[in-house]
Amino acid sequence: MSNYEGLRRRQSSLATYSVPTPAMFTGDFSEIAATTTIYDPITKLPFPSNKIPADRLDPVSLKFLKYYNSSTLLGLTNN
Repeated sequence: MSNYEGLRRRQSSLATYSVPTPAMFTGDFSEIAATTTIYDPITKLPFPSNKIPADRLDPVSLKFLKYYNSSTLLGLTNN
């Protein structure tokens, strides 16, 4: 006497995520100024117009950005 029971489940999922816009890669977060304020971690004051100066961006992080996809659709969510 023998018995075999098998279950094969194949699933695929499609998801859309929000990613930074090309302007955000350069430190310009003015697109989200209405909802979010970017603060300077040293002075604890907000950056003017939510734009981080280029000399304050981490050089190591900037090198990693070339491996990160920027948005391909308009808008800030599900782009």
